[in-house]
Amino acid sequence: MASGGYTNGIKLWLDGTIDYLVDTIKVMLTSTATPYTFNADHDAVDEAGTNDLIDAETNVAGYARGWGAAGRKTLATKTIAVNDTSNRVEVDAADVTWTALGSGETLEAAVVIKEGAVNDTTSRPIVYLDPTNIATNGSDVTLQFAAAGFLHFNT
Repeated sequence: MASGGYTNGIKLWLDGTIDYLVDTIKVMLTSTATPYTFNADHDAVDEAGTNDLIDAETNVAGYARGWGAAGRKTLATKTIAVNDTSNRVEVDAADVTWTALGSGETLEAAVVIKEGAVNDTTSRPIVYLDPTNIATNGSDVTLQFAAAGFLHFNT
């Protein structure tokens, strides 16, 4: 699976409902234990059915899963920059590290989200990132964004 954007999440970003630079934007991890198939049409972390992000969220020691839990890391040093050479806008943030994730799962994806005010039925997925799968083994896991950012808007 390739990385991709969630249609409604991107729309909410572009219309100002989600303010990437001001709002608390988080990243959550999914694993292969309960597989999730990326669907750009998903509007919420909890779609109240099968193939939900909430169902696929990592469930391993060292990662507190669910709405408002510490496993979802807040993005820091968020930037939006113009790259005239490549004719695109680049969205970036500082790399994110989860400390000492327990053994037994294979991390499959990272999803950039805006958590809702009440629960995950109002939490909006924005971008699905599909790095190489990582087997957890008690070590730290770092999501390292590319030097040119994790999302590009090409012109």
